[in-house]
Amino acid sequence: NKGRQQQRRRRRTISRPVVFMVHGLNNDSSFGYVRELMHKCTTQKGWIAACMNMRGCGGTKLMNPRGYNGAFTGDIRTCVSIV
Repeated sequence: NKGRQQQRRRRRTISRPVVFMVHGLNNDSSFGYVRELMHKCTTQKGWIAACMNMRGCGGTKLMNPRGYNGAFTGDIRTCVSIV
């Protein structure tokens, strides 16, 4: 079922630019600069804005032993592929 949902998402065509944001080292997606940038991208530019919290940031629970590591790009790559 999960695989079918991902396939349906991938078939859709995105007609506007997508901005994908990641918060700073000691922040999360709730910080003002992230929210302001997302707001400007969507309201002033008409773009699609998406943001993610890195592992363990923003109150997210770690589900495995790997914590936030700026050198590990696997989580970002997975989120971008879904968007």
